[in-house]
Parts: sequence; C-alpha cells; structure tokens
Amino acid sequence: MWIGTSMRLDTQLNSQQVYRSAGRQVSRSTGQQVDRSAGRQVSRTTGRQVSRSTCQQDDRSTGQQVDRSAGRQVSRTTGRQKSKLPLRKLMELVYYFGIDLQIYEVEKLSDISHVSVIEWFDQFRIVCKESLTNDPVLLGSNSEHLIEIDESLFGKKRKYHRGTGKQDTWVFGMVEKGSRKVILQIVEKRDRKTLLPIIQENVAEGAHINSDCWAAYNTLEKEGFVHKTVNHSKEFKAQDGTCTNEIEGIWGLAKLKIKSMKGVRHERIGDILNEFCYRYRYGFSNGDVFHKFLKDIAIFNEKK
Repeated sequence: MWIGTSMRLDTQLNSQQVYRSAGRQVSRSTGQQVDRSAGRQVSRTTGRQVSRSTCQQDDRSTGQQVDRSAGRQVSRTTGRQKSKLPLRKLMELVYYFGIDLQIYEVEKLSDISHVSVIEWFDQFRIVCKESLTNDPVLLGSNSEHLIEIDESLFGKKRKYHRGTGKQDTWVFGMVEKGSRKVILQIVEKRDRKTLLPIIQENVAEGAHINSDCWAAYNTLEKEGFVHKTVNHSKEFKAQDGTCTNEIEGIWGLAKLKIKSMKGVRHERIGDILNEFCYRYRYGFSNGDVFHKFLKDIAIFNEKK
C-alpha cells in the first residue's frame, strides 16, 4: 500500500534518464521533449506540444496519479490526495499513530504539515477497520463473561439539553466484561427493529446481557438471552448487582477521544470509533497497539 507505493515511485523517478538541450528535457524512455519553461511536452514524432497543465502522470505499477507539481499521490479509488513522504517520515507517522499522539504533537515532532498528518492518519484508521472486520468477535461465547449493552448520543451539548441536532449521532455499544471485546456501531434509530438484529449477530445465544430499561430490549429473554436490567432513573446499580458500569465507562473514554481531537466532522465519527475499538481491544497499551498495528499494515499491504 503506502510504504510499497512510495518506494516504487522513488525508484521510477530516479531511474528516468533525461538530458538538457536548449532549455528542454528529453526523456529517453518516451522520446519526448519536456519544455520546462512552458510546462509542456513536445513530441519528437509530431512536433506538437502536449499540455501538461494538470501536472499529473499515471503510476502504472500502483494505479495512482502522481501530481508532480505538488509532490502528492492521488488515489484513483478515493479521489483523495495523500502526501508523498520519504519512507523514514512515513515510519515516524506510523509510530506516532501507534502510540496515540495528538495531531498537533505529531506536527511539532515530525515537521510534517497538519493536512498531511490528518490524511495519513485517516488511511491508518482504514487499517484498523480492516483488522476488526477480518477478526470478528462473538460476545458471550464464554458463558462466564457478562455482556453490557447501551446507546449513547454523540454530538454537541445544548443548553438545557433541548432537542437534538442534525449532526447528532446515535451509537449502540456492546462490551464483554473482562475480555476487552467491544463493538460500537452507529445507528439511525435505537428501536427494537434496529438494535435486536445487531445483538443477535454479535452476541452468542444464551449469553447474559445487562442493560438499562430501554424498551427496545424488552424481548431479549424471548430471543434466548439471559437478560437483567437496572433502572438508571432510580439507581446506578440494582440490588442484585446488575449494572452497566463498563459500557458507561467506554462512552466516557470514546467521547474524550473525540473531544481531544478538537472538532470531528459528523461523517468521520465512525472512523474514529473504529480506531477506538481497535485500541481498546488490543490493550490500550501504546507499545502493544503499535506492534499490532505494524503487523496489520503488513497484512493489509499483502492483500493490496
């Protein structure tokens, strides 16, 4: 993917043989003259000039366009530009992402632009998502582990908690206590029709589930789960010990993660939550996450 692409592009640029003649470059591989003063290519066979106003070439080995004037790679699949970085700088970014440094900290340490850091970190989150997708978990497969479920609203706070905004996002969460297995999924609604299929897909039949008294969970017993509730309007923990403390704690950590990024667009919340689940699942130890991430980059590159 990125590392392999950067190395191939550098090799191609270094191997291209050109010579100067009358203020022009002639590519020996293509037989064309490049008039640098005019920014155009001159064909030897036709004598016609070919406009290079777009300053873009195709990298045939990667299927990407290379914007020579800006020194950037343009992904054909996404249409987005990625900064072209030396391998050493790219590895710096991988390390800083692995240990979960903030964007502004990475900028200072690496001397890489704000936009470039954001672009590459977005690409790294794709690796996190792929890893979670390729290694799914079934919560409650160990009968000794309880499952806690809940929903939470991600969005801007409003004075006196009045209503919800267009950019508010409902997230449904499930966590297996004692295993660090967590699933956070954005949902359009939090009714039974929406939430029940998610539970059935990700939680083993017969598993013990703790929740609050939200009506969407009322049929979990009928669906084959052992279901206990706690009424949060009256107490944080039921008399029989039922609680949802772990999932509530996860909401706090996830929202703190988003808040620390100082402004996350609505459409990017899903990517940030994938990164959060990745880090939570693999220990939240920066060293462990970094080494796991290196392995996943290698796997991701092999598939590409």
